[in-house]
Amino acid sequence: MTQPRDPQATSTPQGLVLCFPGWWGQPLVPLGAAYDSPTLRGSMDRMVQLCQQALGFDLRPALEDAEALQELATQRAGAQAWMLSVQLAHTALLREQGAAPAAVMGHAGGMLAALVASGAWGPAQAFRALRLRLEALQRAQQSAGWPLAAVAISCPAFQRDALLALAGRDLTLARTEAPGRYVLAGLTHAVERTASGAMAFQADAKVLLGDGAWNTPWLDPAAEPYQQAVEALPCRPPHTPLLSSHSADPIGAQSLDAALLAQHLVRQLTRPLDLPRTAERLHAGGMRHFVVVGPDQGMASALTAALGDRHHRVLACQPAGSSGVEGLSRVRAFLDEHGHLRADGPLGLLEPTSQPIPGASLMRLLDASFLAYLEATEPAVASLLHEAHGRFANPGVQPAPAPEPALPVEPSTPAVEATEPPVVLERPTPAPAPEDEDALPMPTLSLEDAPDVSEAWSAPAPQPYLAEAARRAAATPPGGHTPAASP
Repeated sequence: MTQPRDPQATSTPQGLVLCFPGWWGQPLVPLGAAYDSPTLRGSMDRMVQLCQQALGFDLRPALEDAEALQELATQRAGAQAWMLSVQLAHTALLREQGAAPAAVMGHAGGMLAALVASGAWGPAQAFRALRLRLEALQRAQQSAGWPLAAVAISCPAFQRDALLALAGRDLTLARTEAPGRYVLAGLTHAVERTASGAMAFQADAKVLLGDGAWNTPWLDPAAEPYQQAVEALPCRPPHTPLLSSHSADPIGAQSLDAALLAQHLVRQLTRPLDLPRTAERLHAGGMRHFVVVGPDQGMASALTAALGDRHHRVLACQPAGSSGVEGLSRVRAFLDEHGHLRADGPLGLLEPTSQPIPGASLMRLLDASFLAYLEATEPAVASLLHEAHGRFANPGVQPAPAPEPALPVEPSTPAVEATEPPVVLERPTPAPAPEDEDALPMPTLSLEDAPDVSEAWSAPAPQPYLAEAARRAAATPPGGHTPAASP
């Protein structure tokens, strides 16, 4: 989703944030033609294995059959595992393209994927954390003595408050997703009564099938064991600032360890979230460009509504209700045009060619206004220009074999077998700290002896990150690319 173009958008690079949404109860959509990408396919194949190990069920049918995917959406664990898998696959694709965000942010369950994108975790750790998260909800439901559920409501704030007052202590505000759009959570019977009562206010209400009372004090009974279990997952300092979904500040601005991370995740699990407030703080700190990674469950429109007529751009890798490659193509063209791809990356449209071939400078004749037109109206054409320019600039180079997914992996820890009973939330023995935190390419899809590859999106930014991001943006040449050297 894009907004009207700012006339200075091309000449003034802006901060980019990769945003990872949680599951908002919207239908899941197949990947479509995007699954034909070798990188995305390899990543999803790996996610299938990790999901089988950590959660004990197979995502493969959902990759191949739309009906199986919709069946998956009715299961709390299945929907969240699908969201996490696609987000990590899109992360691998963006990294391969050379995307260089100023920061990453996870909203609700999307924080697990954001941790991987930041370099603090590997994919297998994220799936283990998802299992712990689901078990925390199960523990909370046992403590409540009644199933927990959630309802999404679109109404003015005073009507929201009236509905909460009618429900009493059985219902609480969980998330503010956008101005006038809220998620209320609590005991199932209160959720159902509230959804029915909302009709009296002529408000839109939808019970979120498979959701729970995330981001509320209903999860307090599970907080301590959840924190202890998360602390046992090894983490490393992020190479890209990881933003708090509560304050929009970097988590562990100076350093990040497992204990600090566990404290933040517990707070996110048990306290309400306010996405519009977070978006406003990011905008005030200089962030203007937002890319929603993974299936967009409404986050793109929520960010747009929160920021209103202030200059910003929001795009989604898989826009709500769509499949295929159009969203990914639009994102790639946007990132290149606005200088969010590394100058030495493989897809820079204006980067210097490797050898002086007659006609190679033709692409530099495309002025910013025409590139803006292509990005806004012809994303597929912009993507084809990327690929054609690469082939034209290097005619003698044969296409390299498709790379394996460039996702970070965690230090070697015992995998959770699919056949074992649910994990008991007792304090586990802490896993060993990472042995190697250097950025390395991943040569295989082996889940046991794959090396640690927290490849940095960009050079670590000194804190505070917003001031540094603004300084870098001011020093970046128009378009964000390093000018080509004269022949």
